[in-house]
Formats: sequence, structure tokens, C-alpha cells
Amino acid sequence: MEPTNSNIYVSDKLLRFEHVLRFCAHPVQIDERHRSAIVSHLQALNADDRYERFSIYMSDSALAEHVSKINFHRDICLGIFETDLRLVGIIHLCIHGKTAELGASVDRQYRYRGYALNLFKVAFVEAIKRGIQEIHLATGHPAACQIAQQLGFKIRKGGSYPKAIICLV
Repeated sequence: MEPTNSNIYVSDKLLRFEHVLRFCAHPVQIDERHRSAIVSHLQALNADDRYERFSIYMSDSALAEHVSKINFHRDICLGIFETDLRLVGIIHLCIHGKTAELGASVDRQYRYRGYALNLFKVAFVEAIKRGIQEIHLATGHPAACQIAQQLGFKIRKGGSYPKAIICLV
């Protein structure tokens, strides 16, 4: 039976993911001070990874321009840093009212360690707290869809854009 109080429902969703935090690096909020680290992380992505993240190939200069326009006060931006303080994973939810567009990436050598799962988990919890109802995936990336489903969210297939929609409510 679903609770009638929306605050209780959100709390239940938050508890559902609590176990994930114990097993891999913890995402932290990133802001304007991290722009150069974000650019370095994105520029280190190969052509396939850039396409999967942005639905187009972006040049190094286009990536720098993209990062310069991130609104850290409005959006949800989280990162995972290595012990040498290098940014190895990032998730960005660009918020537009009750929807958000998701972009996420993890350095190849850090994949399959739960980093992406934890980035999604923390970002989705924050999105739920902010009243976001759905998250758009431009490319419908299969790994992103799988992670969202693993966290218990329903996926709707979109048209040409977005190719997939994660339903948070």
C-alpha cells in the first residue's frame, strides 16, 4: 500500500538506496570551483563516450564551452574524486521545471566499481527532494537505463528526443 503522505513516500524512496553508499566512492556536490576538473574529465573521454554522453560528438573546445554554461545554482552536479583529487566520475542533471536532462560519465578505468550507480543514486535522491518528476536521456544509453531500473525506476521510451525518460514519480 502506497503512503498517502508524499513526504513519507520520498523518505521510503531514499531508504531504498541507502545500502549503495557503503560500497563505493561517495559523490560530492561540485560547483564553479570545479569547472577545470570537469573540462579535463570530459576531454579525456573518447569519441564513443562523448557521443553516448551528449548524443553528438563534441570537440575539446565545445566541451569547454558546455562546461562554462553549467548553472551550478539551478542544476544537480555531483562528482567522484580519486585520492589524487582527479575527477573520475560526474553526473549533471540540467533542471527545467519538473524535468531534468541527465549527463553522466565515469573514466574507463573506474567503470564496473559501482561509481555510476552511486552517482545516479545520489542525483536521483536530490532530484526527488527538489520535486523533479522525470529525467530525460538524450541517447537512451542502455547502461543509464539499466542503472535507473536497478534503482527501481520505470523507463519510458521516447521518440527522437529524448530516447528514454526515467519516471521518478
